[in-house]
Amino acid sequence: MRQSKSPLSASSAANNTPHAVAASSLLSVSQSNSSGALANVVFGNNKLDQSALRTAVAEQQAFGCELPLLAGDCPVENWHAGNQPVERGQIGAMRWACGGGFLFVGLTLACASADDITALAKLAYEQLLALVAESASPHLLRCWNYVPNINGGMEQGNADHEVYKRFCTGRLRAFEQAGLQSADFPAASAVGHAGDSLTIHLLASQTPGRHLTNTKQVDAFSYPRQYGISSPSFARATLWQQGDDTVLLVSGTASIVGHESLHIGDLGAQVQVTFDNIGHLLDQANKQCQQVQFVRVYLRHEEHLAEAKALVEREYPQAEVVYLLADICRAELLVEIECFCA
Repeated sequence: MRQSKSPLSASSAANNTPHAVAASSLLSVSQSNSSGALANVVFGNNKLDQSALRTAVAEQQAFGCELPLLAGDCPVENWHAGNQPVERGQIGAMRWACGGGFLFVGLTLACASADDITALAKLAYEQLLALVAESASPHLLRCWNYVPNINGGMEQGNADHEVYKRFCTGRLRAFEQAGLQSADFPAASAVGHAGDSLTIHLLASQTPGRHLTNTKQVDAFSYPRQYGISSPSFARATLWQQGDDTVLLVSGTASIVGHESLHIGDLGAQVQVTFDNIGHLLDQANKQCQQVQFVRVYLRHEEHLAEAKALVEREYPQAEVVYLLADICRAELLVEIECFCA
């Protein structure tokens, strides 16, 4: 794998690495194909053509996402950090981009069905967290986890053997090894795909965010034992502020109240509970981020697309929306929604 310089920290202008750029521009996200973006996230297609995805990622210096795009204006999601210059590089399997005080990193590791997902998740996060810690953007804001066969493993009759639960154990071990505590856990999502690789993307900043809870829900990291040996290590949302710039990164949110899944088998009811949870998070952000600008909708079944689109576009008429085919981390859930708000 090609090696290149790392976005290591710099405290003086004498060091020509990119981290001394002031974080003064507002973070934003949109659907387009822009060469000036901090990060271009390229989605897969509904034929699960992974070779085509890899080609697109290489040609566009982008970050690949195995999830098939069901609907949206463009198969590319752009993260912008204003008009600041962007520097890019690669270290082993990790691809990074930094600019405007932000760092975006992606890592994809092959994951055969027999592989130990716990060890693989731990290895992936060890590498990612080490890079972030050494950079000038050491504060985690958001993580995206694309996990193969996320609901698999249950056929062995042991609920703890589910892939997602074992993934959570590996992630937590890496967090603990890095000295992260629950108050440090960023906003995140973890959804499944039909491919054979574990992909993780993360966004970090020079300045820390404030990780939020949702009082309608038990903190994910405090779930009772029935949800696995290790509870999921994420916050319900992360609020980032600098000067007049404020953004709210809402984690993957679903039809969960307390710690229980609601409305099994009813897409419309699940979507409504999800809207309520997102609205509650917006209220908790002290109304500083009331504008939902960009939405990702993860759907377990493609046949639910039309119903989901009608509901989401009525709730967020001003937002750009992308719909992706994905398995939700709980097998009984049909939909998960995440938002970028400013």
